[in-house]
Amino acid sequence: MADEYIYQSVTNNEKRNHFVEIKTNEKVIKSRIEYYPHSNLPKTLIKYYECNQNNLNVLIEKRIWATNPLDFNDPYDCSPQLWEGQYFPFEEIKEWLKNVLIPEQVNFCKNINQLRELFFNTVKGIVGIYCLNENRSCDLFWAHYADNHQGFQINFDQEKLNKYWKVEPLKIEYLEVEELLKQRLILQEEYFVDSESFKNVFPRILRWITIKKREWKYENEWRYLFWVPPLDPNPDSRKQKFPLNAIQSVTLGYKFFNNYKPEYLGNGTYKYTYISEDQFGIKTQNYSIEIIKCLQNNSMPLYQVALN
Repeated sequence: MADEYIYQSVTNNEKRNHFVEIKTNEKVIKSRIEYYPHSNLPKTLIKYYECNQNNLNVLIEKRIWATNPLDFNDPYDCSPQLWEGQYFPFEEIKEWLKNVLIPEQVNFCKNINQLRELFFNTVKGIVGIYCLNENRSCDLFWAHYADNHQGFQINFDQEKLNKYWKVEPLKIEYLEVEELLKQRLILQEEYFVDSESFKNVFPRILRWITIKKREWKYENEWRYLFWVPPLDPNPDSRKQKFPLNAIQSVTLGYKFFNNYKPEYLGNGTYKYTYISEDQFGIKTQNYSIEIIKCLQNNSMPLYQVALN
């Protein structure tokens, strides 16, 4: 196991008392963070999924996917533009990269643009993020992430995830665009570090991936951060195991049985008959059936969104 490095950042003002402690090794980024006084960790965190093979595998394999921070759909979320010009110290980043990559790769960079490209390609490779929501239910979530109610949501027990992963989720802070762009100055803060200065880079990455535009505030998002082994050729290296008992329940979208013929039997009970062919007579893959089978095999509490 690699050495553990500790980074601390303290920011005090009228609005925020912000403390971060990060311990990194080759498996996970362990962190402790305190935001606003009333920002308590929620008991339940929710993940929305579409019905497809990859998301079926989440239930079968009990493994989630830790996304790289440059793959989000909001251009302001983890934007490389927060690292422009004087906010991107050449020598400091160069020293940091030498401790992550083969030194020869870093020495090949002769200017800031080459180094910058190498830096972000490296960040993509070593940081994994798993995003969840605090809200119990939201129609916008079903539209954005669960294929307009044709998907499902997993309700996770946050405490059990924390215990298994040995890490706490980080709460996203939502800012106006002007405030968000000013975070480039915050990225230059002095950090209290336990050893060489090159490790100052990582707290900046932490701040960089925990701020979003205020338009997304309704999501009440929390993020788990994982450390992906550098230069790992295994395509599954971003998958993280989780314990089955961390799933409190699973909720199906209102249109989860969209390719079924429903028959109401009374007393709130429906019978669904699967339609195996589309309007052109082509047989279709039905992930809904496989998801239900998987949930039944694991005896998970199961619900469905209803209009009443």
